Amino acid sequence: DAVSQRTEDGWVLTYRVPVSLIKRFFPEFEVKSGKVIRANCFKCAEKTSRSHFITWNPVRGGKLSFHRPDCFGEMEFE
Repeated sequence: DAVSQRTEDGWVLTYRVPVSLIKRFFPEFEVKSGKVIRANCFKCAEKTSRSHFITWNPVRGGKLSFHRPDCFGEMEFE
């Protein structure tokens, strides 16, 4: 479930992730409105005829890796 909106500064994307998905990998995770976490989102398509990758926050310098906390941004739960 995603909603995008164009603004003067760029884009706003609202995306809903089911709590059940988070709990599947992190069973002890507590979801509370206003809770802020650091993360990054990415899409990889390296096995297609036109390999491509996209991330929510830029991944800069060094070897391409999507598991770099220095490239994470803040996500807030509603």
